[in-house]
Amino acid sequence: TNSISFSDSKHGYIVGDKIMDDIVPKEFGGFAYTTDGGNVWIKKVSGIEFGFSDVSAINNKAIVIAHPELIFETSNFGESWDTTNFQITENGYSAIAFSNLMNGTIVGAPGLIRRTTDGGKTWFSQHSTVRYPEDTSAIIFLRSVSFIDSLNGWSCGDSGIILHTSDAGKTWVKQYLPKPRTTSVSPEPFGRKTSITFCEAPL
Repeated sequence: TNSISFSDSKHGYIVGDKIMDDIVPKEFGGFAYTTDGGNVWIKKVSGIEFGFSDVSAINNKAIVIAHPELIFETSNFGESWDTTNFQITENGYSAIAFSNLMNGTIVGAPGLIRRTTDGGKTWFSQHSTVRYPEDTSAIIFLRSVSFIDSLNGWSCGDSGIILHTSDAGKTWVKQYLPKPRTTSVSPEPFGRKTSITFCEAPL
C-alpha cells in the first residue's frame, strides 16, 4: 500500500501498486475502502491499469493519482471512476490533497505544484522555484502535500525542503529542516573519540 486517507471517522480509502485480479488475468491499481472506521476493509478491483501512488478523501469521494500522471476519482467506492483533466509532466505526480470538494493541490517533480478550484475540472500551475542549495540548476522533487483549509498548506520534498502557503498557493515560503551537526570529542583518559550529533534549531 502507498497511501491512506479518511473523509470522516467511518469512511477511508487505501491505494497501492498494481495487484492481480482474481477473476480477470490482469493487474489493476490496488484499492480498498472501509465504511466502519477501519474495522473491515473491502478490496475492490479498480479496473485501472496503473498503480496508485496517493489518495485524498473528501466527503466520501476518493481522488487518486495513478502512475505516471493520471488523476481519477470515485464517489461510489470504486464501482466507477471518472478521469479529471490533467497536464502531462515528465516525471509524474507524487501527492494530492483536497481541503474541500473544490480546492485541491497536486505536487511532483521537478518542483511541480498545480491547483484546482473547481473540483478537479481544470488545473493551473504554480511556480515553486525550489532548487537544491548546492546545485542551483537542479530542481527539487516535491513528495508530499497537505492543506488544512483552502488557504493554508504545506509541501515537502528532497533536501529537507518545506514549502508553506497561506494564500492558496499564490506565494510559497521556503523552509528547511535543521541539518545535523556532528562534533568529535576525546574523553580522558582513554583517548577514544565519540561523535555527538546536534540538531540546529531554525531561527
